[in-house]
Amino acid sequence: MGTRLAAIHRDFEYRPDLDGLRAVAILPVLLFHAGFSSFSGGFVGVDVFFVLSGFFMARIILTDLERGSFSFWSFYLRRMRRIFPALFSMIAVSAVAGWFLLMPQEFRYFGDSIQAAALFTSNILFRSESGYFDLSSEMKPLLHTWSLSVEEQFYLIFPVAVFLAFKFAHRHIRAIVLVVALLSFGASTWGIVHSPEKAFYLLHFRVWELLIGVLVAIAPASTYGPRGSQALAALGLLAVLLAVFVYSPDTPFPGIYAAVPCLGTALVIHAHCRGGAIGRLLGNPVSVFIGR
Repeated sequence: MGTRLAAIHRDFEYRPDLDGLRAVAILPVLLFHAGFSSFSGGFVGVDVFFVLSGFFMARIILTDLERGSFSFWSFYLRRMRRIFPALFSMIAVSAVAGWFLLMPQEFRYFGDSIQAAALFTSNILFRSESGYFDLSSEMKPLLHTWSLSVEEQFYLIFPVAVFLAFKFAHRHIRAIVLVVALLSFGASTWGIVHSPEKAFYLLHFRVWELLIGVLVAIAPASTYGPRGSQALAALGLLAVLLAVFVYSPDTPFPGIYAAVPCLGTALVIHAHCRGGAIGRLLGNPVSVFIGR
């Protein structure tokens, strides 16, 4: 197993380029929601985060499993420490603002969204409502928590699935992840035509994006050399930025269109570019500060 998934151990040191990639993800999301028309596809930053999340979770869990030190309690405790303070602080501030800014009926609905966000089911709640890009979405202060709910639902299932696969089918982990990712991608492609709200919000239509990150984490180490890594990272970043500036709320999403920023993110992660223009862009202190 150690030889088959040895890639998990590589480069486990801190990577500033990945914090820089987070900045590339979050800034377009903010500018999109602020109404900057040039960033018409800025919402794809969420998909960049999904790939990054899958990568980090696979690297952490599989490394601990190989070392024999994995603990479900420790894993979930780390997640709670990372997520809960910021989440519940944001909910508290939003609740105070909502008390003064929302009408009574709106505030009652807001109470439902608080409960859903706290239980990481807000994606299910918002799926039953109008579309993500409808005008009414502006009156849903916690709408953005749908993506956190998707991630946390993944974090509930993924450690258990990986633990069982590692114990009973460790030689086939890559194949299992690939098959599940392809099934989810197929469902997502079908869903944007037949059930777009479900395809946008629900985990089983989105899990392939997180599993792309998992596949990168367990892929063989890159041997492209400095120039090859820079070229690969540039190609990946170009794919992400292409989606940011070319896509719009009218783009059928996620489905095959989401594959462009997701695969672009995977290329940047896999390239591990340490130098050149891309390395400096992602690893400079400003990008890292924004990403963190």
